[in-house]
Amino acid sequence: MPSAQKDRGYKLTPVMRQYLEIKSNHEDALLFFRMGDFYEMFFEDAERASALLDIALTTRNRNEEKPIPMCGIPYHSVASYVSRLLESGLKVAMCEQMELPEKGLARREVTRVITPGTVVDEESLAPGESNYLAAVRGRPPGAVGLAWVEFSTGEVRYTQANNVAALEEELATVAPREVVVSGGENDDLVRSVDSALPGCMVTTFDSPEEGAGEPAHAALALLVGYVKETQGAATAHLRKPLAYELGAFMRLDASTRRNLELAESAEGGKGPSLLSVVDSSVTAMGKRLLKRWLLSPLTDPSVIGDRLDAVERFVENPDYRTRLRGVLAGVGDLERLAGRLGSGRAGAGDLVRLRAALDAVDVLGGELAGRGFLGRFKEEVESLPALRGLIKKAVVDEPPPSVRGGVIRDGFSEEVDRLRGVSREGKGWIAAFETEERERTGLGALRIGYNKVFGYYIEVARSQQHKVPDRYERRQTLANVERYSTDELKLRESEVLGAEERLASLEGHILAEVVEEAVSEMAAIARTAAALAELDTLAGLAETAHRRSYVRPRLTKDGSLKINEGRHPVVEAVSGMNFIPNDCSLGGEDRLLMVITGPNMAGKSTYLRQVALITLLAHCGSFVPAAEAE
Repeated sequence: MPSAQKDRGYKLTPVMRQYLEIKSNHEDALLFFRMGDFYEMFFEDAERASALLDIALTTRNRNEEKPIPMCGIPYHSVASYVSRLLESGLKVAMCEQMELPEKGLARREVTRVITPGTVVDEESLAPGESNYLAAVRGRPPGAVGLAWVEFSTGEVRYTQANNVAALEEELATVAPREVVVSGGENDDLVRSVDSALPGCMVTTFDSPEEGAGEPAHAALALLVGYVKETQGAATAHLRKPLAYELGAFMRLDASTRRNLELAESAEGGKGPSLLSVVDSSVTAMGKRLLKRWLLSPLTDPSVIGDRLDAVERFVENPDYRTRLRGVLAGVGDLERLAGRLGSGRAGAGDLVRLRAALDAVDVLGGELAGRGFLGRFKEEVESLPALRGLIKKAVVDEPPPSVRGGVIRDGFSEEVDRLRGVSREGKGWIAAFETEERERTGLGALRIGYNKVFGYYIEVARSQQHKVPDRYERRQTLANVERYSTDELKLRESEVLGAEERLASLEGHILAEVVEEAVSEMAAIARTAAALAELDTLAGLAETAHRRSYVRPRLTKDGSLKINEGRHPVVEAVSGMNFIPNDCSLGGEDRLLMVITGPNMAGKSTYLRQVALITLLAHCGSFVPAAEAE
């Protein structure tokens, strides 16, 4: 790669050769190359990024015969730029400076590759929407394996489809943003992915984890290999993979989901849907779980019954339900918070939010005590008092976005306190020095300034430079001012900057230790988050049932369907008028088929969808809009 660029007329410096060597291993991604406080892009990457991100395209070595195209973005605002590139269907390889030598070339490495399916930054994720990465393995027309991960929360699942049609249905249900296929797979499998998910990013990858065996396990191995390759060691939040059977869920094809408007209206966007009507969850993780329940209704009556039992108990205890939901609202999105911790993306603000979430969990534990029907939730939820105490002692309540000071609480570290004292005293001396110099020299407009290149300096207007004492040493000449230094100022500068540099390093080290302690509790945090998501979803369904006068459906195995005074949940919610209820009776000793006739706009489709939605809600474990339903 470097020689190819040289042949094209570019004169390459050592850092450009380093860039090209790293880029050659990540040809399918835009390379964000860290240089100081900026991520830089060069050559074709710069041209492409500048157009997509609407940032200035400049050049490096502009005095050369053929300058190198270049653009850059500040490191502290990188998340928003990455989000825009992901929306354009691109990958981003993050290349960091691993060390800062006193001289010579800094060592750089790609620490992670951000893809549409592996993003964890809040700017790139919708709170109530899951963000899946999937992998498929197999050779149609035989069985095909499917594995998926919600990388921002750490959930991992895998299953096996007996045929391509079943695979396509499940892919459309999961709706991943990215699908990984093996380089050795046949074209039929790739076509299935394209058919089920038009426009989805399909990545070809050959994993060292791959091997023979059942397609489901092969798909899981492919998924795990891809995640390790792109994310490195930043996978501490991933949970133990869980297998599931497609037969445990009702099969809904894409047409059914679309026409019943389960998750979005037929026109798309923010129009009314079944999800928008029945969702009363107070956390983002509860909203994501409810959407999955609606798109994958259960088929096992005993599991459905367990959900209905919990919803019923919440309906019967409105005061307790209200109190519990109030506490749950304080938990926030604990799932994705755990994801940022485990993926190495957490900062001081995330630790403060984690402490607040665990404080709410501690209160919640008291609310769950003595409630028999919530016994299993009580067992799965942990408030981690030792971790909460550590965060409270170590991290300030409102940390700044950067760890360059002000993150660690006073009194936690003697050395941090000492260095802060040195910095404060030094800055106080510099402020007093400015006043003294004005009086001593008669230069009333003299001021002390600072920048990263020259450090602290004395600034004097060009028109007053004839009053400058001989002891002043010129540092810089600008259009209207001269900048100077003195031996005294240099000495204090060394003390202040040295203390601030050591302080920033020490605070960063302490913060990393606290994060590491939180990561060590990742299993408990993930287990707690999953339990609270389910608890929020069940309590939310009960809130909806209470507000909309839904009833508990009865489940039978005789193949009958009886609905008395049923109502269309979405039409009823958005029409603003009293919905005229309808009955439906099919199966058992009654008729097995109904033919519905009538003029256009008479309500045939509404009636059909009403029966389907009531049945589907029942299979999700929800109460239903009817006077009675079986």
